Amino acid sequence: MRAEKIDIVLTSPPFQPILISPWEPEQAFSKPLGAEFQSIPIGF
Repeated sequence: MRAEKIDIVLTSPPFQPILISPWEPEQAFSKPLGAEFQSIPIGF
């Protein structure tokens, strides 16, 4: 689900962590948004 998660992160407003990680709601809320972005390997 890496690619799908990256797409959601890039297209969703940073104010809505639920949309960023709908399958990881606890993780999305438990750490800063900056850390969420840094933990995702984006290779374009």
